Amino acid sequence: DVEARYTLPPQLEFVNPADAETKFIAPNPLPAGETGVATWRVRVKRLSFNDRTIEHNWVVTGSDEKSRALDEAYTKCVTIAPGITPYLECSLAMPDSLQPVFETGGVAPNPFTVTGTITNIGLAAKSVGTVELNLDPSQFVFDSATPRFQSLSETIAPGSSIDIQWIVTAQYSNTSRTHMAVMQVVDDESTLFACESNLFVSEFPNDLSCDLAVDAEIVSFDKDLQKYVPETWEVVADLRNASGELKSSVDVTLVLQDPKGLVELDAVTPNNTLVRNFQDWLPGETRQVRWTLRTVGILNITAPEDIRYSIGYSAGGADFVPAGCEVDQTILPNSSREPNLECDVLMPDTIRFVDSAYVPGNIVIGVRLRNTGTGDARNVNVSMLQDQRFTVLHTPSFTIPHIGAQAIQEVPAFRVRLVPRQASGWDTVKIIAYTDDGAYTSCEYPVFIEAVKIPDLTVICDTEIDSIFYNSSTGEFEPSEFSVSMNFSNSGEIMTKEISATLPANRYFEIADGSAVRTLPDLAPGESGSLVWHLRPRCTNDTGRQRLPFEVFYRGGLGAQLYTTGCEREIYIEPCTGAGIEALCEAPVKITVDETSGATVFTARVVNNSNDALDDMSLFIQQGQWFQLQQGEPTEKQVGTVAPGDTGTASWFVIPRMVQDSTVAAICVRVLQSGNEVQSCCSDVLLIPGQLGELALFCSSIDTLRLDSTPGLYENAPFDACFHVENRGSITAEGLYAELEYSGIKKSVVPVLPIPVLPIPPGGRSTWQCWKVLPPVARLPRHDTLTISLYKDSVLIATCTKIIYAEGSGTLNVVCDVSLDGGDTVQTVRGTIQRTISVEFTNLESTALTGGTATLSRISPELVTLIDSPTRPLPADPFLPGESVTVTWTVEIPELFRERNLIVEAYSAFDSGAAPGCNRWLSLLGITPEIDIAVPQDNFARFGRRARIPVMVTGADTVGFSNVKFTLGYDEDLMRFDGISTAGTLMELGWDPPVVQDLPGGAAYVQSTLRTTPARLSTSVPLLYLEFTINDDPRRHDPVFVESTLPFLCESAECAFEASVDGLRMDAAVGTSDGTLYITGDCIIPLTAAEGITSLSNTPNPFADRTMITFTLTGEAHVTLAVQDMFGREVCAIDAGWRDAGEHAVEFDAGGLPGGMYIVILSTEKSVVAKKMLLDR
Repeated sequence: DVEARYTLPPQLEFVNPADAETKFIAPNPLPAGETGVATWRVRVKRLSFNDRTIEHNWVVTGSDEKSRALDEAYTKCVTIAPGITPYLECSLAMPDSLQPVFETGGVAPNPFTVTGTITNIGLAAKSVGTVELNLDPSQFVFDSATPRFQSLSETIAPGSSIDIQWIVTAQYSNTSRTHMAVMQVVDDESTLFACESNLFVSEFPNDLSCDLAVDAEIVSFDKDLQKYVPETWEVVADLRNASGELKSSVDVTLVLQDPKGLVELDAVTPNNTLVRNFQDWLPGETRQVRWTLRTVGILNITAPEDIRYSIGYSAGGADFVPAGCEVDQTILPNSSREPNLECDVLMPDTIRFVDSAYVPGNIVIGVRLRNTGTGDARNVNVSMLQDQRFTVLHTPSFTIPHIGAQAIQEVPAFRVRLVPRQASGWDTVKIIAYTDDGAYTSCEYPVFIEAVKIPDLTVICDTEIDSIFYNSSTGEFEPSEFSVSMNFSNSGEIMTKEISATLPANRYFEIADGSAVRTLPDLAPGESGSLVWHLRPRCTNDTGRQRLPFEVFYRGGLGAQLYTTGCEREIYIEPCTGAGIEALCEAPVKITVDETSGATVFTARVVNNSNDALDDMSLFIQQGQWFQLQQGEPTEKQVGTVAPGDTGTASWFVIPRMVQDSTVAAICVRVLQSGNEVQSCCSDVLLIPGQLGELALFCSSIDTLRLDSTPGLYENAPFDACFHVENRGSITAEGLYAELEYSGIKKSVVPVLPIPVLPIPPGGRSTWQCWKVLPPVARLPRHDTLTISLYKDSVLIATCTKIIYAEGSGTLNVVCDVSLDGGDTVQTVRGTIQRTISVEFTNLESTALTGGTATLSRISPELVTLIDSPTRPLPADPFLPGESVTVTWTVEIPELFRERNLIVEAYSAFDSGAAPGCNRWLSLLGITPEIDIAVPQDNFARFGRRARIPVMVTGADTVGFSNVKFTLGYDEDLMRFDGISTAGTLMELGWDPPVVQDLPGGAAYVQSTLRTTPARLSTSVPLLYLEFTINDDPRRHDPVFVESTLPFLCESAECAFEASVDGLRMDAAVGTSDGTLYITGDCIIPLTAAEGITSLSNTPNPFADRTMITFTLTGEAHVTLAVQDMFGREVCAIDAGWRDAGEHAVEFDAGGLPGGMYIVILSTEKSVVAKKMLLDR
C-alpha cells in the first residue's frame, strides 16, 4: 500500500478533472529492490508574461508486510514555464524641456500635460487594470483631477489605443536637472508594463541677477617686503532687481569658501561687513556692493590654495537664496617658510666587554630631530651611515612623513650589533637626515668600545712516580696504583667556564677511579683548581717510557668560544708476558655535535698476552644512549683466531646523538670467546654541542576572535598564524620544521602537516610562513591557546605561545558537526563532480525547539557551486531535547590544478533564537598535470665560442605552477657552464631571481619560485637560457676556404644534454626530454682544381628548390657526390659509383631542407673538390 500524494501547483490543472491527487504506486505490493510508478497528466492553466518555475511536491507513505506504517518520504521536481510576448505596449508624450521665464520668475510651460498611450498589439481584446505616472515628488505636483495613480478597468480592442493624461506643476528649483518620467501599466493578469521619457527643467530665475569680480585673482608673498601683495583686495558685485517688483528690504551676503581660514575682512575699511542691507530697491535697478579682504597674517602653506567667493540674498524675511554668481582666487605659498633640521644621537657613551659579551649587546641608537625653521619638513629620510664597525640588525633608514615648524620628533630606534674589536678605542656613530626639497643635517656621537677579552688558562700536569716495575714472582706491578694530577690557574681578565680535562684511553694504563673525563668549576680571574686521576698499569709486552697525554677544553670570551690546551707526562713501565687477554678501546677524545656531524670511527682491539692461541674470538659493541650505529653496521664482528702476541681488531661507524650541553658519553666493547665474555673495555668521549643553539622563533596571530553579524561565525576567522626563525649561530641551520597546536582542535588548522623551514645561513632569517586557523564558535566565551613548536630532526628547539580570547555567542545550546561524503579530502577530476555536505545538529537544550532552519553560512564560491538553497528547514519540528538530525547540501566542484582548502561553516536558528555554528576545512586535491622540461635537439655552436641553450616547457597541462627546479647534465670536457640568461624568457615575468649552481661532474642546477599567483607556463617561449663557453679543440685548423689540395676536413663534436627534474610543486607528473649540441670547428675546403677533376659547379646558384650540379672528369674514376651543411653533417648523398671521362650532371632536390649555405663535395680516390651553394627560401 505505497501511496504518493501529489500537491497540485496553482499554475496547473489536471487534464482529466476527475484525476485524484493521491494514487497507489504500481506494482502493489512493491518488492524489494524494484521501482514503482504513479503518473499524473497536467497542463498549464494560463500563459504568463514572465518565466515561471513550477514546483511539484509529493509525499509518499506505505506500510511493511506486518502493516506497520513506514516513515514518510518526500521528493520534488521543477518545471520551467517560459514567458510569452506581451499583449500591450505604452508610450509617453510631454514637453522636451521647461525653460525659464524672466518676467514671472518661473518656467514655461507650467503647469504642463503628460499624455500616456496604451496600445493593444495582440490578436485579442485586452483589459487594463491600473496605470501610474512616477515623477520626483519633491519637484512636481499632480493636479487633483489627474492623480498620479489611476484605476481604468478598460478593455482595448486589438490594434486600438487609449490615452491617459496628467496635469503637472513644476516646483521652485535653483539648479537645472533632467527628470525621468515612468508610466507603469498593470493588465488584468497582474502583468506589469512600463515606458519612460526624459524632461529637462531649467533653474528658476533669481530675483537678483548677479555679476561678481575680484580685483586680485592671485595673491603672492614678497620675500623682500615679508608680506602678501596686494595687502588688501576688493570683491565687487553688480546686482540688479530682476523680480519685476519693488523690494523694500534685501540682505546681500558675501559667501566665502575658505576651508583653511586663510582670508578675512579688512577691519580698517569702514562698513566692511559680510551682510549688507538695501531698502526700497526698484525693479530693474542695479546696485554695486564692495567688500575689502586680506590674508590672516603670514600664512604657513606649502602649496597654492584656492578661495571661492559667491553671493546670496534674502528679501522680506524669506529664505536665503544663492544668487548664482561666483569667482575664484589663488593664494600662493609663503616660499620663505623653510624647514631647518637639527638632530641628536641618543645612545650609551661606553660599551664594555663583560665576561663573554658586549654590554649592551644589541645596541639601541635613538635619534631626536628638531625642526627649528619656519616651514614644515616633509618626508624626512633618516639614515645611519654604516661601516665595518656596526651591523644594522633591522631597517637602516626611516622616513618621517611630517615635522612641523619648531617641532621635535623622536625617530624609531636603530638596532645595531657591534663588530668585535681587537683593540679598545673611540668610534663615532653618524646620523644624517634630509628632505626631498633640500633640507639636510647630520649629527655624530663618540662612543668608547672595549676590546674583546679572551680567557688565559694555565695547565700543569704532575705524577707521583716516574717508573713502574713488574714483579714476575707475584705477577703484580709495583706500584699497582698511582695518581696523576692537573693544576689549573686563570691568568686572564675574564671568567673561564666549562673546564673539562680528558685522559685518553691507551693500552698501558687504565683509570681506577671513574671516568676519563673530569670537570672543574668555573674559575674567576686569579682563581686556581686541580683534578686528580688514579691509574693502574696494564699488562703489555712493551717496555720503555710511555706517554700520558691530557686534553683540556674550556669556554670563555665572545660567545663563550671553545678553547683547547693540554699537557703530558711520561712514565717508564716494564713488560709483563703471558698475562692473558687484554682489551683496548679507541675513540675520539671529543666530538662537536651539530647538524654537520657525520659518522665517527670507533675501534676495539683484543691483545693475546698468553702463550696459547685464542680461537673463535669476536668483539661486541655497546653504543649506549649517546651513540647509534650507522645503518648496516652489525653490533658483533668476528675476529677469529688471535695468535700469542698478536692483536685482533674491529671498527664500527657510530653517529653521536644531539646534546644540549657538554656531556661525557661512554662507549664500550665486550670481548667474546665462543660467545662468552672474557674481557671488556670502554672509552669516554666528550660530546660538545655545536653553535646551532642560537635559533630564535617569532610568531604572530590575532588577539581576539570577534563574533560576526551572521550567527555562528567569527568576523575575523579564518585567521593567519605565522612564524619565522632567526639563526643567530655560526653555522647553517637545516632540517627544521614547525608544528601548530590550537587548543587540541586539529581540524581547525590548515595545513595539518608540519611546515618545513628552508636552510637558514648564519645571521639569516626565514620568510614568514603561516597556517590558516578556523576555530568553531562556542556558546560561552573562552581563552584558546595557540602554540607553534620548532623542531630539528624531531628534537624540540623552541616554542611560541599566543593566548586568543574568543567571544561567546550566548545563544541556544545546539551543537553541529560538518562532514563531506567520501571524507575530508576530494580528488578533483577533469570536468566537474558533485559531493554532498552533511551537517548533524544535536539539541542539548532541556526543552523542545520549533521553527528550526539550517544555514550553510560560508562556502568558498570561487571553488565550488552550491546547488541547493543555503537555508533549509530542519527535518524535525519540534526539535526534541537530545535529538539529532542531519541536513544535506549538494555542491559541484570544478577541475583544479593545485590543492585548495575549502571552508564550510553552518549554523541553526529557531523561533527562540540562533545557535552557535560549526565549521570544517576540506581539502580539494588538484589534478596531477603532465609537463616536460626539454632541451631542443637542434642547438649549434663552434669551438672556442659561446653557446646559448634554451630550456623549454612542454606538455598539455602547464597550468598552476609556482615553483620549478631541474638539473641539466653536460660534458664538462667540451664546455664550461657560465650561468643563465632570463632576458626574453618566462623567468623575466614575475619569477624570483633563479638560484643557479654549477655542480661537480658537469651539471647545472636551476631553481626559482613564482612571486605572483600560480601561472600557466608558455610552451612557445623559453623558460630560460643556459650560457656555455665551448672549449677550444686542439685539433682545429685555422684557415677556412684556402687554396689547397688537401682533403676536405671539418672537425666537429657532439654533446648530449641530460635533463632531470628534482621536483615541482603539486607533485606534477614531470618528464624530461634530452637535447643535443652540435659543435663544429673550422673547415678546410680546397678551392684549387684537383688531379682528375677539371670543374664542379651548380646552376642556378642561389636556388630555391632544385639545382643542377655538373662536374668534369679527365679520366675514369670512382666518384662520391654529397652535400653537407656548414656544421660538417652530411644531409644528402647525391651520386656514387664509376664514371667515365667527360662532363656529368646530377639534379639536387633540396626539398625539406632549411634555407642557408651548403657545400657540395666531389670525391675521387685522388682528389676532393668542394663548392658552396646558397639555398634561398
